[in-house]
Amino acid sequence: MPNRRVLIVAYYFPPINSAGSFRPLKFARYLPEFGWDPIVLCAQPTPYEHLDEGLLGELSPSVIVERVTCLHPRQIEQGILAVWTVLWKLRLRRLAMHLEPYKVLRWLPPDPFVTWVRPALRAAQRLVRQYQPQVILTSTPPHSGQLIGLQLKRTVGLPWVADFRDPWSQNPFQQAPTSWRTGRIRRWEQEVLRRADVVVAVTAEATAQMRALGEGNHADKFVTIPNGFDAADFAAFPAAPSSPDGRLHVAYIGSLYGIQRADAFLAAVAHLVESGAVAAEKLLVEFIGQDGTGVAARYADRPWFRHTPPQPHRQALQTMRAADLLLLLIPSGASYIHSSKLFEYLAARRPILALAPPHGEAAHIVLAARAGLVAPPDDEQAIAAAFLDAYRSWEAGQLHIEPDLEVVNGFERRRLTARLAALFDQLAAQ
Repeated sequence: MPNRRVLIVAYYFPPINSAGSFRPLKFARYLPEFGWDPIVLCAQPTPYEHLDEGLLGELSPSVIVERVTCLHPRQIEQGILAVWTVLWKLRLRRLAMHLEPYKVLRWLPPDPFVTWVRPALRAAQRLVRQYQPQVILTSTPPHSGQLIGLQLKRTVGLPWVADFRDPWSQNPFQQAPTSWRTGRIRRWEQEVLRRADVVVAVTAEATAQMRALGEGNHADKFVTIPNGFDAADFAAFPAAPSSPDGRLHVAYIGSLYGIQRADAFLAAVAHLVESGAVAAEKLLVEFIGQDGTGVAARYADRPWFRHTPPQPHRQALQTMRAADLLLLLIPSGASYIHSSKLFEYLAARRPILALAPPHGEAAHIVLAARAGLVAPPDDEQAIAAAFLDAYRSWEAGQLHIEPDLEVVNGFERRRLTARLAALFDQLAAQ
């Protein structure tokens, strides 16, 4: 019996090397094993994204990938900046102040990626006619992608799974500049939650939040499928010898932006070094990724700190396996977020220092998996104490973990994809 087909709509997809690319990539990789051949609709990469061509090698030949061209937010920003510059030179400065690029991008509803909706919707309708999928999956953010699913539900009526990697109206990283925009987003969100056949979130708390926002609409259609790790990605990377250069190697892999900050951690470490509690020559703290907060530049002259650009995924996994301690950052206002990198940290089997809300999802997973230490993300004193504990354990040759493999293996991507495929089976049967 031939596989059935599912249309996956996701802005981020390889070769774009973004945290948002991996969930749809791994679903597309493993769905054919469970009877579903994906047709992926995504955005054409632009010069503003980091690319990793090697990721595409994971896909089966049965996976069809269609890319649409649209304006990247940076291109919109540059166009607005050109107009702003002309207005400023013409001394139309009051008007120019209303056209500041950052402000305009925040005003765009539902998000700065809205220009991909129209071309993606046209392409999706064509793909539905051409390949006749049985189910549609929209995976976001950017949440403008859920509007594509909403319109497809209205026009073609196929079963629709709305997958939320992050919250929408309740996202602490995204603050709307006006009450009108906030209200408009909430109305879109409620319509998506009402019309989707299944709504998937990545944490139990986020699922409960979505269920509440759905105002009791078919509560059983709200389900949790967490992010995870692909065991196959780690098969080629045995753990490196601990501290080959005689330094405690601490690695943070990911971007810093908005409220995703490392200020308290770096301040705590700097204080420990300056006080002599930690020897600078025995420490390397490495941040790998983009820094939109400016904190890395403030520590650039410290001999124990290194900031490097984003790495290809394979190299990032090698870094995880070689590190002595992996740093996880979860903002204090985001207890229901666990960060997708947490699961690759678990798979790397290296100790984790999780600076996360103590009663939040990430802290719960780290402690349940016996994978490391947890400290509040804004408590510099508690962070210093936890880091010093890890440092002293390392000095004594005792910085290691014995994780609960039953907990860890529950986040394996193949298992998680099987759960998604089971949802598709139910929808197709109905």
